[in-house]
Amino acid sequence: MLSYRELITLQLHLLFTKVANQQKAKSQSCNILQKHSVLIGANACRIKVEKAAKTEADKEKRRQYIERVAKNRIRNELKARGVLARRQERERKKKVQELETANSFVPFELREAIPDPEKDTTDADIELQLQETLISTQQCKQYDALIAALDLAL
Repeated sequence: MLSYRELITLQLHLLFTKVANQQKAKSQSCNILQKHSVLIGANACRIKVEKAAKTEADKEKRRQYIERVAKNRIRNELKARGVLARRQERERKKKVQELETANSFVPFELREAIPDPEKDTTDADIELQLQETLISTQQCKQYDALIAALDLAL
């Protein structure tokens, strides 16, 4: 049998662990509305609405950031391809001119101009590429949302 002292010690230890677990649960909750003062029901509703609006604004800001980064990446890739095409076109022109000054045969492949993709691309083409990029990167997120919606329906 346990002595009275051991029994009190065990109860005290259980009480300390219970209080510690409650404090951990409180600090890990992400739905804390207010700390260190009295919370009134009307204020709680107002704070919830404000937090929801803030999270929506943050999501929208993040979405705009992702779109801007993807659009800039597309433009930079297009610019790099344009620089490469212009360099190749200059080299082609030099080669054609050298062959013509030497009165040599100029191959038909060298007579065709190398198009500049940067000049041929319109804003609509960039937007289309942007939508394709966003769809491919967010496809798994949409799939997860669809699965979650189906689970809620069941």
